[in-house]
Amino acid sequence: MMKRRISLLVCAILAVQTVFASPRVVCDFENYAIGEQVNLWNFYGGTSSVKGTIVADPTNAKNKVLHLVVKEWNTYAEFALPQDIKAANIGREYTKIRFRMQRANADEGDYKHMAIFLGSEALYEDDGWPHQGDKGTWLQREYQLTPPAASNNSTLLHIGINSDNVDYYLDDIQLVGLYDDFTTVESGLVDFARANTSSDYYTYSTPTYIPAGTSLDMRTARYTYASTKEELHKAVKEIGLPCVVKPLMSSSGKGQSYLKKEEDIDTAWTNAAAKGRGDSSEVIVEAFVPFKSEITLLTVTQQNGDTLFCKPISHHQERGDYQESWQPAEIPDAFVEQAQDMARKVTKALGGAGIFGVEFFICDDGVVFSELSPRPHDTGMVTLAGTQNLNEFELHARAILGLQIPEIEFIRPGASAVILAKEQFLNPDYTGVNDVL
Repeated sequence: MMKRRISLLVCAILAVQTVFASPRVVCDFENYAIGEQVNLWNFYGGTSSVKGTIVADPTNAKNKVLHLVVKEWNTYAEFALPQDIKAANIGREYTKIRFRMQRANADEGDYKHMAIFLGSEALYEDDGWPHQGDKGTWLQREYQLTPPAASNNSTLLHIGINSDNVDYYLDDIQLVGLYDDFTTVESGLVDFARANTSSDYYTYSTPTYIPAGTSLDMRTARYTYASTKEELHKAVKEIGLPCVVKPLMSSSGKGQSYLKKEEDIDTAWTNAAAKGRGDSSEVIVEAFVPFKSEITLLTVTQQNGDTLFCKPISHHQERGDYQESWQPAEIPDAFVEQAQDMARKVTKALGGAGIFGVEFFICDDGVVFSELSPRPHDTGMVTLAGTQNLNEFELHARAILGLQIPEIEFIRPGASAVILAKEQFLNPDYTGVNDVL
């Protein structure tokens, strides 16, 4: 019994002490003066004779932004990297770039080419000439960065639309860290999806929130982000109805809304703001997946050993709260293999040793990745009923301590249910603990 108490303590320490990289501001223009000019860079000629100008945000006079009016091809805004970030960090520790962009009302031509360079080496280029968004509307842009060559030691980023006639604004340029949306392992959710896809599901072969250079094949729902109520309206239109709106950080479905009609968008925004975790106001808009059931695949990665899987666990939720779970889930063997394949890939890409609660939607035509919690999972409480030779806490403790786990043996079916408190308590008392121990 003492071993179990120690295991639980180790789990708690891990959950609060592991932290990841945060976004780094490259430039937000607030330290510039209105009318101040910013260098532009031409791919073929170096520093351009054309300059960008700091102006008041056309939609918010209190905010400063960069205005670019460019009449020559291959000309981009130039920004210095933060002093402590080197070329070697780009595309590896900082895998994305994020900024706001607005096309001016005077801009002509909707279809243009976005490109991003470190020095003269391209880190991202649009595939073709996509639509660059409606005029007069701020859009959040986020692009995956290819790691630069080892010989690239430039400290200058070059960002912009490649056109001989373009008029637009930039603001809030950030480099995005590996796990920037979350500050601790407790946060849990890791999405491997991409916005602006044409089907309900997307097979993603480029990593998101994992070290660049890793390749995944994850079937997920389409999604995009919104930072304001106005952006949420546009995002819902982009993703389509029905869809799910959820806070960037939440737990057990708190703050989530299932939207069937546009009239409910404002209510969904208010719900997410009130019940989300952390101080971020950003929400995720996700295409609804017509699933039949949900499973958790407890996945154990070891310091020196194979990745192991528990039997899949089915679970039932109400109002976002876990109610019951049972093991094993009754799903086709082919679906189990699909889930194991995706769980193995994602946990390998994330790294570390321990137990992961990897959740999937079970659909008529296969398995869809939902989310991942790098810790013992609430649905995994069923393993305390003796369904397998080691419960999820024992597995987690052994993995993080480097103790070998030869196999996970399924012993018998089992089920668990929670008793939820009907009221909220700030300082609960626990009695009878000594009698139990």
